[in-house]
Amino acid sequence: MSFCRNQARAWLIAEHGSVVLVTLVSSALIMLTISLVVGVAVSGRYAALVRATENGALNAVDTRTGRMAGLPCSNAATQVEAIGGVVERCTFDGFDVRIESILPWGFLTLRARAHAGIAP
Repeated sequence: MSFCRNQARAWLIAEHGSVVLVTLVSSALIMLTISLVVGVAVSGRYAALVRATENGALNAVDTRTGRMAGLPCSNAATQVEAIGGVVERCTFDGFDVRIESILPWGFLTLRARAHAGIAP
């Protein structure tokens, strides 16, 4: 009988070891999947912020040159605000425009910068 108990004990130890291993591997795969999903979402929002900031800078240059009506920084802010962002800084020197914008997203704050101007 003790032989059967030892076999049963060895079997249980082996089974528990594989259960722990399967649990660890499954947990690691779940965490990797969650990380990838969050990373892709952040990347997409950041790309949208960069595009909006660049388009805002181009609109500001067009406003400075007279191709668009309105105020340069206001026109730039319109682009960024369309995606939920905020223009943090808008400066211009002649026809060169620099814009910095932020996009609060969950517990993160995404930041983008853009520079546009007329070539000499």
